[in-house]
Amino acid sequence: MIELLEDPEAPLPAGASYALQPAWARMCRRAFGWELRRWRVVEDGASVGVFALAQVRSRLFGTRLFGLPHCDESPLALEPGALAGESRRRALGGEILGLLDREGSASGALYAELRGLEPLPGSGLRCETPYCRFVLDLAPDYSRLRAAFDTNIHKNLKKAERTVSVQERRSYDEELHRIYLAQMRVFGSPPLPPAYFTGLLEGRLARLFTATVEGKTAAFLFLVVHDGVWHADVNAGLPRWDAFFPKVRLFDETIHRARAEGARAYDFMRTRPNSGVWDHKRKWGGREVPIHYHWRVYRDGGNLDADPEQARYRLPRLLFRWMPEALARRLGPPLRAGLAK
Repeated sequence: MIELLEDPEAPLPAGASYALQPAWARMCRRAFGWELRRWRVVEDGASVGVFALAQVRSRLFGTRLFGLPHCDESPLALEPGALAGESRRRALGGEILGLLDREGSASGALYAELRGLEPLPGSGLRCETPYCRFVLDLAPDYSRLRAAFDTNIHKNLKKAERTVSVQERRSYDEELHRIYLAQMRVFGSPPLPPAYFTGLLEGRLARLFTATVEGKTAAFLFLVVHDGVWHADVNAGLPRWDAFFPKVRLFDETIHRARAEGARAYDFMRTRPNSGVWDHKRKWGGREVPIHYHWRVYRDGGNLDADPEQARYRLPRLLFRWMPEALARRLGPPLRAGLAK
């Protein structure tokens, strides 16, 4: 028999993602006001895993349920070898479906969305793979990893290594936030609040590296680091330094450091297949991994496209790009929290 029992203190199985860690939950509460609830997965009376779920309320986008808002990590973590066999996994799929339906009914949610979850038989959830990630295996030594980089990466690195230096920073400050905000305005995408960066750094769940050119900060790379994997989460820079390729230098340097510190993988994070960013990330030699998105719609009009890259967001993107900086600072984080993307 498989059961899901709500238990905020449920222990995490080995290998549980960074977004199931206490530091991530604390950051979500402080930066976004999200409470991550946790259920124990019980098999024949024994705890074999956890499942997470959060409720996100927004005046613009309505109430929705997310396994783990604002990330593509799986909300389900199981002990190695647990729930072996299709019948057991089908039973778990039915339990998750029942939980989502109960929570959806109680909250009046438009829909439930679970990202990063491997398909479960019996869940009844709509499944698509709108995004992928590239994951670089760090088992080979750095020289072999570098030799596999695309020719264009090598050319840009040769330029960057003459002029760009990389340093690790312990804190996220106003200088870096100005760089980040400027880039997000170019993208027309609502920014994360500073509390996102400071919360993960204080929780020792992230590391921060900056690239300088001519003594000035040109770009930074913010990585979530957990369980032997470096996740390249936020990469931002000032356009006037692009010709020096500081972002390329940051990726190369952190790949080198991750390998030297014994990490097993480097994750370039979410990208849309066949986009320009996708084309750049694949050139580093990582393996392309699809990211499964699962949905359960509860009300007519349940919007599954709450994504600032969609065409319906062209006008808000344009407005965000050109509004005064002070207004963008104030309105951006609440919009990002409402999107939960």
